[in-house]
Amino acid sequence: MNITGRNPDNQFLSLFFILFIIILSATSSFGFVVVSSNPRNNCYDHTSSISMFTQFASSSLMATRHCRKVPFSAMVGSHYRSPTYSYHYYGTTTSLQMAKKSKSGDKALFRADRVLANRGVGSRSECFDLLKQKRVFQKITIEQVNNNDNDGGGNNGSPFKMERVKGPSEKLSMNASLYIDGKNEVPKPLPLLRVYHKPKWVLSVMSDNKGRPTVGDLDFFSSSSSSSSSSKAKMHPVGRLDYDTSGLLLFSSNGKLTQQLLHPNHEIEKEYVALVVGTVDDNGDNDDSAAETLKQKLAQGVTTSMGAFPADLLEAKSIPKEKVKDTIDDILKHLPEEYDMDRLDEKGYLFFKDATELSEIRLVVREGKHRMVRRILANSGFPVIGLKRERLGDIWLGDLPSGEYRELSEAEEKWANKVGNLKSKE
Repeated sequence: MNITGRNPDNQFLSLFFILFIIILSATSSFGFVVVSSNPRNNCYDHTSSISMFTQFASSSLMATRHCRKVPFSAMVGSHYRSPTYSYHYYGTTTSLQMAKKSKSGDKALFRADRVLANRGVGSRSECFDLLKQKRVFQKITIEQVNNNDNDGGGNNGSPFKMERVKGPSEKLSMNASLYIDGKNEVPKPLPLLRVYHKPKWVLSVMSDNKGRPTVGDLDFFSSSSSSSSSSKAKMHPVGRLDYDTSGLLLFSSNGKLTQQLLHPNHEIEKEYVALVVGTVDDNGDNDDSAAETLKQKLAQGVTTSMGAFPADLLEAKSIPKEKVKDTIDDILKHLPEEYDMDRLDEKGYLFFKDATELSEIRLVVREGKHRMVRRILANSGFPVIGLKRERLGDIWLGDLPSGEYRELSEAEEKWANKVGNLKSKE
């Protein structure tokens, strides 16, 4: 006899629904693993009976919703390819995604044609054709083969083998040990940055139709680890130094980093030493000194035809009077041969030849407008007759000889990578 007046079937459904809610709550609290695979265009799911049930009941627990479901028969068909597994941990705030274990562990992998192109073998299309012709081999150790490791960075004394790269789409480490036709080694990747001491009277461009010296003519390229032509194609100056300016000039192999270094919103410091006409002597705590007056003027920003630009004066000192004439004579003596001295004098460019007072100023700016340092100092009453850049950000020129280059130190490379990830200020 039914004393509750309720339908037994309805009671059973109520109990079933309560049980379902309990199961759903448990799976949401503790989570469960859904293993999915995405071999290119197809995708299938392996799920437990519970996960199948909860997926049906709740769209928030759908496994790999980005995948297109295909019949199980397609999973075991003759055209089945080894999938790339992803493990999604549902039901908690944690989301674990594990891509197919790369042969280089956690190192980034890239398409083989991109790796070759970045390392100066040729254009992307040329490298694509080379790989299609199965002419590229990778040198890997037996240990790497056993560990499914495709980094190919070195053999550490272990036996190695030459393995043919399957095609342009195969994923490789940028540092993989590669060979063309199994015998011609592919140059290693170019460094992120190189520090170069640009001499005075050298253009910061790769070529010049007037035949003037350029950075493209220097031993910097021919002495690099890669070929001269590939290095020229892949490394470029980070901004420019004027023809008559010497000092630190960076070369970059990364376009994004170059933009970050040059972007005015990032305010990368650039430190210069300028030789100026006039006396700017720092007399300690004397607020009326020429150096203090210049310091305040530069801090407020000096107006030029290109806008107003601030600078920080770090140091100022006068050149001893007995050295002034020798300093000027040395400048005149080393002017380029193509310059007509009479014409320069006529146009007023040699205004400093009879100067009796010179000073050396060290200052920092945070923009890189054309001839900006010369403009702000000239408009402050101290025209520049010599300029040298000694620092850019955390990278110093140091005692690097003129015309020579060096690689970044570990600390400098760390700073460069940090700059490469900067976001523009609002």
